[in-house]
Amino acid sequence: PIGVGFGLSSPAHVRAVAEHAELAIVGSALVQAAHDAAERSSGQRDRAAVEAIEAFVSELRTGIPS
Repeated sequence: PIGVGFGLSSPAHVRAVAEHAELAIVGSALVQAAHDAAERSSGQRDRAAVEAIEAFVSELRTGIPS
């Protein structure tokens, strides 16, 4: 398959998908990370969500084989 994306939420998931597909598609886990960060924030909720997304994607990227 070109892309796989059901329930992916960790670098290990990305690594497993990368063995069989060209794309690891992350949806719900990304939205959840943004939502959780915004809910925890007492100030700039948008900024908190963006920072959470950046951190989450950086973590997922560690699962991409070199």
